[in-house]
Amino acid sequence: MLKKSVAAIVLCSLLSACVTEPRDPDFAGADAINTDAAAKNRVSLGLTYLNNGNFSQAKANLDKALNFAPKSADAHFAMAYYYQQVDELALTEEYYLKALKLAPENPNIINSYGAFLCEQGRYEKAKSYFLKAVSSKSYVSTAETYENLAICAVDQGKTDEAVGFFESALNHQPTRGKSLFFLAQLQKEQGNYGEAKKTLWKYDRVSRVSPESLWLSYEIAQGLSDTEAALGYGELMKSMFPEHPNTALFKKQMGKFQPVATVKNKRAALAVPPAVQANTQAEVAVTVDEPLNAVENDQSASVEAPSLVKVNKKIKTLAPDAAENKVEEQVQQKVIENAPSLDEAAKREAELEAALSADFNAVSDESASIDGTIEKVDETLATADKAAETTVEQTQDKATQQIDEAASANASYHVVLPKENLYRISLRYNVKMKYLMQWNNLDDSSAIRVGMKLRVKDPKNND
Repeated sequence: MLKKSVAAIVLCSLLSACVTEPRDPDFAGADAINTDAAAKNRVSLGLTYLNNGNFSQAKANLDKALNFAPKSADAHFAMAYYYQQVDELALTEEYYLKALKLAPENPNIINSYGAFLCEQGRYEKAKSYFLKAVSSKSYVSTAETYENLAICAVDQGKTDEAVGFFESALNHQPTRGKSLFFLAQLQKEQGNYGEAKKTLWKYDRVSRVSPESLWLSYEIAQGLSDTEAALGYGELMKSMFPEHPNTALFKKQMGKFQPVATVKNKRAALAVPPAVQANTQAEVAVTVDEPLNAVENDQSASVEAPSLVKVNKKIKTLAPDAAENKVEEQVQQKVIENAPSLDEAAKREAELEAALSADFNAVSDESASIDGTIEKVDETLATADKAAETTVEQTQDKATQQIDEAASANASYHVVLPKENLYRISLRYNVKMKYLMQWNNLDDSSAIRVGMKLRVKDPKNND
């Protein structure tokens, strides 16, 4: 009987040891982590890793985001983007559809899914999603979506539709360089050379000179029968981009009777009125005052001639009418001297070559100087990029560590980080400030310092 009583007492004591005392209802601790916030942090980290080319870490963080918030549209959207980057097309569409099911009216997801469909050649379905995106009153990237629509239409050979969509994009953002260039290109292909010239004027105001833009200017001038301007653009290509295929094509079209010319201001050439067809035996002498690669102070030299890919660029705003008026004010009359015979032409050519040799040498010296400066800038940028990548990785590692600590149910302490105060720590762990001060023997909430180890759980329950 005594043995049974002893056994009963031992059993009761063991059972009592397994009972957890109820916690203070005002204390939630690390168990009360905000899963939505944790998921957003994981999505942000995942996309940062993805942009830096660290695909394994990107996938790991996006997986954790979905674990934290399985019904987060943003997490599914980010995962769709990840699979799109690694060419897993079936999984890309699966996660886009999941994201749209969770947020059917999100215009950013709708636009991105439309772009994905366009890449797969599913034009009509892509078009319906693009138009749904631009119909959203809260959508701020309407110009970009119309541009996507136009590019998709070009890919399907629907030129008239593409022109309309590019014009819609420019209605929302008049200085969108990519749309301006493509619209000028399509207008030229349709034989609408006058409109193409006006559109390219506007593009030139927000772009730097490139082989593609010079070639388009050359073709438009040819379409307008403006031989003088066409020759000027050809000479610019020879001077600025001597090794480019467009320059070689220009030389081939000119044949062996090539005029001698120097054109140093694209704007002056652009605005020259149509001239009489130049004789193939003539030399053209053109002189202007501005240096070869000069860019006007009010220009934004930030946009290259684009290709048919999705690109988002911030363009300096400039009213098209003002741009055209300023171009007209800068028109300079060119001097054309036609030789009456081949002998005189040869003599004139020799004189011009001698007179212009110093000018070309000066241009070469200037180009070499510019190249040297660019190399130095590239080295500086490379150093800055490396430092930035290191900082990003360190920040990501620190942020990841913080998230994991917050998610751990066993965290009893917190190490104070820079720019943290007791109020922020109390919010993070869902603990009242008075308890944090009590558990850590703090007389003043401002007494904490970076690196200080603070209790974030009741020591009576966790020691």
